[in-house]
Amino acid sequence: PVEPPPLEPKYKYQHIISQAYIDILQREADAGGLNGYNELMLLQGMSEADLRNTLLRSQEFDDKFGVEIKVK
Repeated sequence: PVEPPPLEPKYKYQHIISQAYIDILQREADAGGLNGYNELMLLQGMSEADLRNTLLRSQEFDDKFGVEIKVK
């Protein structure tokens, strides 16, 4: 069987970001969030834990769920 080509490095983190949005904000990631966080992870070394903590501390999370959670 032929394996599909690997994703270009610039798209490396999109699955992680998409899953974090679904898990935390309970929605699909929008293009701006997907591209912005992908760039932060790719170019500035943002970790998955940092991404999830950022989403948990976001205004959107607070508006939706009325609670702020800090992940250590």
